Amino acid sequence: MAGKYFIARNDVISKNVFGRKLPKSRKKLAGEAVHYAMGTTLAAAYGALGEVSPVTTIGGGLAFDTGVWMFADEVAVPALGWSKPPAKTPSPSTSTRWVSHLVYGWTTEMVRRAVRKAL
Repeated sequence: MAGKYFIARNDVISKNVFGRKLPKSRKKLAGEAVHYAMGTTLAAAYGALGEVSPVTTIGGGLAFDTGVWMFADEVAVPALGWSKPPAKTPSPSTSTRWVSHLVYGWTTEMVRRAVRKAL
């Protein structure tokens, strides 16, 4: 489910990288891969930013990831046509996505602190 936004656009990525359309049987998996690759990239960016600009870590990762949720889920993804606009999405779905982002942000901060302590 997490990668559902990216399923439609994976054909573009597949054509540019592999020179052919993505088989229908692989679209869901590819969507998940794009979603988690983006999450991993954002976590790495958060960790790096947290070291050079501690203001990034205000709220234990919650503020940063609320911003990511607002920009990615609520603005960029719908603007690219990868999901319905927020006004056409049921409120519980929007709330669930936001809460899952808060958990992700907090977890990212806890991992950043553990890595920093280990180093």
